[in-house]
Amino acid sequence: MKDTSALSGSVRNCLLGLAVGDALGMPWETLKHEEILTMNSGHSVTEMSDAVQQQLTDTAGFKRGMTTDDTQLSVAVAESLIDCHGFDLKDQARRHLAAYEGPACGWGGTTRIAMESLKAGRDPNVPMPPIEVAPGRKPKGRGNGIAMKIAPLALWHALAQGRFETEPLLTDTLALGRLTHPDLRASTAAYAIAVVVARNFLKPWDGTDPKSCLDFVIEQARLAEARYRSIQDDVDSVSARLEIVKRAFADLDALLREVRPGCDALESVPFSIGVFLRHPNDIEAALSEAATAGGDTDTNAAMVGAMCGANLDETRGGQPIPERWINDLADQGRGLTDLAARLTAAALR
Repeated sequence: MKDTSALSGSVRNCLLGLAVGDALGMPWETLKHEEILTMNSGHSVTEMSDAVQQQLTDTAGFKRGMTTDDTQLSVAVAESLIDCHGFDLKDQARRHLAAYEGPACGWGGTTRIAMESLKAGRDPNVPMPPIEVAPGRKPKGRGNGIAMKIAPLALWHALAQGRFETEPLLTDTLALGRLTHPDLRASTAAYAIAVVVARNFLKPWDGTDPKSCLDFVIEQARLAEARYRSIQDDVDSVSARLEIVKRAFADLDALLREVRPGCDALESVPFSIGVFLRHPNDIEAALSEAATAGGDTDTNAAMVGAMCGANLDETRGGQPIPERWINDLADQGRGLTDLAARLTAAALR
C-alpha cells in the first residue's frame, strides 16, 4: 500500500475531482445536451462559469466555481467519519441536518423530505418511509442523493481495510441510503459508485479491458440487490442498467441515448460509470463530457470526478486535475486538501 503522504494525495484527488466536477457541471443543470452545445458554439464545456440555468432557484444565482449539495454533503459524510472514527448513522443524520440548516445549495426533493422527517423526530435507524405522490406521477426516492456523497465512505473503507471488502462497505452504504431514500435501488446505485472509487483507489486502473472492470461492478450490484430482494421488487435494477452500459459506453451518442444522464439514479449512475470507463485516466476529458451531457450535470460530473480522482495515478500516465479548475474553486481547494489529510489520518489510526 502507498505511504501516508501518497494516500492523502490520492484522497485529495478524489475529493477535489468531486468538487471540480460539481462546480463545472453546476451552471448547466437541467439543460439538455443539445442546448449546452449550442450555448458553447458547438463545443463541450471546458471552463467554469456563473449559473446558466434559471429553473433551480437555489443555485440560479451561483457564481463561477461555486459548488452545490454534492460537495456539501460529501464533506458532511467525511467530517462525521473523522469525528466518529468510522460510520455512525446517528451522527451522519446530525451532520446532514446541520448542513440542511445552512445555505441553500440545490438539495433534492427526497433529501429535503427526509430532513423534515428527521426534524419531526424520526429515529435515524428507522428507514425513510415511501413518499406519497399524486396518481400517475413518478415515484420519489430513486434520485442521486446517496450516490453523489458516497465517495468519502468508499475512501474510508479502502483506507481502513487496506483492501476491497464487500461486506462493511455495502452494509454502511445501505444504512446511509435508507436515512434519506426509500427506494433501495438508489442505495445500490450509490454502492456501484463506491465500488469503483474504493477498488481503483486501492489499485489504479490503467484503462485496459473496461468490460472486465464493469463486470466486477455489476457483480457487486447484484450482491446488493440480493440483500434486499425480499423487501423490494427490483425488476428494473441497477445491475440490468449497468449491462446496457457494457454495450453502449464506447460511443457517447449511444450512451446518451440508451442510458441518459437524468436525475434518476438508475440513469445517472450508469451514465457516469460509462463516462468513467471512457476516460479513466483523463479527468479533464471525462468531466467535460459529463458536464456537457445535460440533465443532472453537477451530480454526474461530481461522481465522474470522484471516480477519476480516486483512479488518478500520474506515474502511469494519468492526467492531473487541471490547476485552472482547482483555482476556480472558492478556496482553491485548500479546505478539501485539509479534509483529505484528516480523513486519511483518522482511517489509518
